[in-house]
Amino acid sequence: MKDSPSSIAKKALLFIFAVTISFLSFSQQTTLQNCIDTPKSIEILKFQDDLTYGPGSNITVFINPVGVYEIDNQFKLFLVNSSTSTETLLSTKDEFYIPILNGVIPADTSPGNYTLKITALSLNNPEDIQVEISTNEFTISTDTITNSILSLPSGSSGGFLSLQDFSKCLDYDSNNYHIGILNSASDYQTGTGFSIIFDNISPANNKATLYKLVDNPATPVIDYQIDTGTVLSIGAQISVPDSISVGTYLIEYTKTVDGISMTYGVVFMVNTGNTSLGNLSSDRVCLDSDVVFTIDTNAIKYNYPGSKYNFNFGDGSPLIELTHNQIMNCSEIVHVFTKVTCDAEEQVVNPSSEDGNFYFQVDFNLFNKYLFDNEVYNCDTPLLNGSGTTKWVNVNSSPISDFTKPDKVCANSEIVAIETSTLPQYGLSGTCSTDYVSKWEFFPPYYSDYEEVLSNTPGSAYEGWITINPDSGQSVLTVPSNFTTVPGCYTLRLTTNTTSGCNEFSMIEKTIIVEPTPAPDFTYNPSTTLCAPVTIAFNNTSNTVGIDPSSCGDPTYTWSVAPVAGTPATSTGFTIVDADTGDTINAENQTNVSIEFTQPGSYNVSLQLENTCETVIETKEILIISDPTVSFSPDTQQIC
Repeated sequence: MKDSPSSIAKKALLFIFAVTISFLSFSQQTTLQNCIDTPKSIEILKFQDDLTYGPGSNITVFINPVGVYEIDNQFKLFLVNSSTSTETLLSTKDEFYIPILNGVIPADTSPGNYTLKITALSLNNPEDIQVEISTNEFTISTDTITNSILSLPSGSSGGFLSLQDFSKCLDYDSNNYHIGILNSASDYQTGTGFSIIFDNISPANNKATLYKLVDNPATPVIDYQIDTGTVLSIGAQISVPDSISVGTYLIEYTKTVDGISMTYGVVFMVNTGNTSLGNLSSDRVCLDSDVVFTIDTNAIKYNYPGSKYNFNFGDGSPLIELTHNQIMNCSEIVHVFTKVTCDAEEQVVNPSSEDGNFYFQVDFNLFNKYLFDNEVYNCDTPLLNGSGTTKWVNVNSSPISDFTKPDKVCANSEIVAIETSTLPQYGLSGTCSTDYVSKWEFFPPYYSDYEEVLSNTPGSAYEGWITINPDSGQSVLTVPSNFTTVPGCYTLRLTTNTTSGCNEFSMIEKTIIVEPTPAPDFTYNPSTTLCAPVTIAFNNTSNTVGIDPSSCGDPTYTWSVAPVAGTPATSTGFTIVDADTGDTINAENQTNVSIEFTQPGSYNVSLQLENTCETVIETKEILIISDPTVSFSPDTQQIC
């Protein structure tokens, strides 16, 4: 019985490609990192479309689900009438990975041409997009065949089948067809052969072939193909030989009587049960930082592709469940611990620590269906396979630097900064330590850089600057008044850290504006022969103007004009010109202004300067004169 080339490896219509993405998020605390994102697709690995089937025939198709499917994914196998497009559901499998789908053609199926359609879709995720693929056409006749049901011998003594570790989930009525071992060593080979029996033995063309799933090296993601296959010896039973190495195998059984065929597939697992977890970070880590765990994909690549894994980070965060392909497509899992170990009810003693130290216990476990437990094989329920891998993480918080200070002070005044840093929490015992180290630095406008305040060093210029707040036990920095004689920006920097646990440095800088006692003054130009109309430029020469940058002075200027009584000056005889209408500063509050005078007379021009220290006004009288005029009296001419 020879398969057509197109049926051996029919590709899904969806184009398979792979791109690298940085992460895949599961929760606010956990992400997969350095992942290869592969659109889901299904490839037909093998389907015997050149056989003629009958109503009631078993029928099997080998598939390769590419990409990452949801945990709650369901595969469906449909029979599709090529003439009417009518679809009939043959079987379902609630799996995120399955390499074989078996079904039974309904007994009332009309003869004609048909295809098989395979679909995959999450049961609970409404955003999941259905993936589907169809086989080539095949023929269903009116004639029928009596199916042969495959099973394992019962009551075997000795040999491979006597091992409880050998999964015996070959149950036709329950649509289960997985057998084999799920916890072998990486270099394991089966020591003995075994048999698969089948009923309804009659003169017929029987064939059984063993295929191995091999990863396609041409793609960077898990993309299984099948090898050329090994024909198994078959008589009254199917003989599976010994010395089969680790891997996942597919057994295809074919029976043909009088030109009508049935096929059935069995998954034969010779897989490992490995878990391997590394920690790129230290075992003592900082609160709210990325803790990176690595999974050795070479160690788990021979686990059954339908394996499920979970991460329990031991800190009360949600359990993370991952499929085999998710882990194989990603190299790192990143978790953010949001509570410190020393104050967490989840803390446990690391039994391998010398002093009984406390940690979060991070467990990476493997789960498989088809395992033996409580005297039965759990063919539909994943159970813990092996003891998993454990890492120990102690999470600490560093201090968070902070302090209060005045926004502004007057020159020749003290600056008092009171530390309000958040205390650290760290330690390997069951209680938290809160000790830490703090460092103050001082940067006035007349320094070129910061200098550390060595308060406890005899003879230091900063001796005695730092004291202890009796209420909080934290530091208080006092800058003496003789260090604030120069107006401008004074910056204080506080750095804190612990010497154990999370040794991160926390630094904060804050600026205080030191302002001078106001001394407003100004000049104006032109200053002589001021004939109306005239625009005069007033230049602010106050003692706050030269502070660099100007934001380190931060005064408020207010210009005003008042006519002098008893002169021709009027309240409408002048206008303060807004030199920049695009800013938010009013004309009278600009540093420098221009004033247009249109009415002669005497005017008092005032500059008010206001800052933290006080408010002072400087006033100057400006005389505006008019053009000369000539008058005659009488102003009329009479002619005699």
